[in-house]
This record gives sequence, structure tokens and C-alpha cells, in this order.
Amino acid sequence: MSELVAHIDDPVVAICINGSYADVRNNLDIYKCTRGTWKVNRARVENARYAFGVFHGLILEVFEIDEWCDAGTTPDSFGPAPGRSEFVGRVAPERIRDKYVEKLLPDRFYGFPIRYYNC
Repeated sequence: MSELVAHIDDPVVAICINGSYADVRNNLDIYKCTRGTWKVNRARVENARYAFGVFHGLILEVFEIDEWCDAGTTPDSFGPAPGRSEFVGRVAPERIRDKYVEKLLPDRFYGFPIRYYNC
């Protein structure tokens, strides 16, 4: 079982998309669900290099973060949401995806959809 648990050694923000996963049809939908809008600690997420789209503890996809922005200020955003943020990015390189995709987080989400690792 331990080989199924991710050893997270990169600066990562893990984002639980359980609530919006029912609408996911493809990888673009996973990106849209993962990228925003979130109440995050901007000082911490600015240090994150990758974002995980997580469903019930399973890492569905990894995205390389280009930047974090105020919610509603980027193309394809869900619209303005004061006090919330979203990121712009792309699917991470294969070597990063191979480390994390289809692996379980080492701990569970409890109440808050954001987990920070190494940032």
C-alpha cells in the first residue's frame, strides 16, 4: 500500500475537488475545477510550484502553476469572488506527473479543501 501513497517532496498545494467532480468529463474540466476559486494563504501558494487536483484523497492530475491571481481576473475564470484566488497553469511535465498522478495523499482533508506541502 505504501507505494500507492505519494511522497511529496515538491512545493505543492493540494486542492480537493470533491464538490465539483461530478461535472468533470475530461482533463480540461479537472483543470477548471482545480484552478479556482479558493480562499488560500497567498504567501504560501506563491511558493507552490504545482497544484494537485484531488478527489477523495486520490491525485487525479498535477498542474504547473504560472501565477496566482485574484479570482475573476483571468480568462476562463468563474467570475469575481472577493477574497478568493485562482491560478493559471498547465499540465505538469511527465516526470512530475509520474511521481504523483493516481497516488494517494499522505493525509486526509478535514473541512478545508486546501493542503500545503513544502511551501
